[in-house]
Amino acid sequence: MLAIGFFGKPITPTAILFLGAYHFMWEELAKALCLVLILEGILPFLYPNRWRELVATLARIDDKSLRLIGLLSMVLGAALLWFVK
Repeated sequence: MLAIGFFGKPITPTAILFLGAYHFMWEELAKALCLVLILEGILPFLYPNRWRELVATLARIDDKSLRLIGLLSMVLGAALLWFVK
C-alpha cells in the first residue's frame, strides 16, 4: 500500500527516491557549511593578532584584485572538488 501524499495522490516509488535524494542533498550541504565554519574559525582562534592584520590588509586591496582572488579561489575549489569526486 502506497502512502498518500499531497492532494490525496499516492506517493510513487520515484517520488520517494526523489524526496530521499532531496533530503540527502540538504544534509550534505549542511555538513559542508559546518566544515567551512570550522575551517574559517581556525586562524582567528589560533592566531587572533595575525588574523586581524590579515583582515586589515585585505580591506586595503582594491575591488578588482579582490574579485580576481575570489574567482581564482572558486575555480581552484571547483577543480579540487572535481578531482576528488
